[in-house]
Amino acid sequence: MKALLHMYKSAYSGLPRQAWLLASVVFVNRMGTMVLLFLTLYLTKEMAFSLTAAGRVVSIWGIGALLGSYLGGWLSDRWSAYKVQIWSLLLGGLGYIILGFIRNYYGIMGALLIVGIISDAFRPANC
Repeated sequence: MKALLHMYKSAYSGLPRQAWLLASVVFVNRMGTMVLLFLTLYLTKEMAFSLTAAGRVVSIWGIGALLGSYLGGWLSDRWSAYKVQIWSLLLGGLGYIILGFIRNYYGIMGALLIVGIISDAFRPANC
């Protein structure tokens, strides 16, 4: 295990600070997506939604992600990519927190659409 850790450290130790910062930011952004893994369980077990309803809710996030990718590219052309990344991370995180307080079906769908748009606007700005 020590040899593996040493090999990993030596392979990536020459990267500049900006590369590590960018990798850290991408990691934080993708951690928010982990919510989707457990969302279906939460919706079916805690909120008593049917599997079909829970699937529709998660699908709405995917539609938001598609729209957000387009929006993120458009905004990156008009603002700086740095600003789009910062606002996407801040507003996306806030959106995930607010999502925990919403209790009705259409409210969750609307919030997930918006969170999907905001959080995936990050991707084109990151490239």
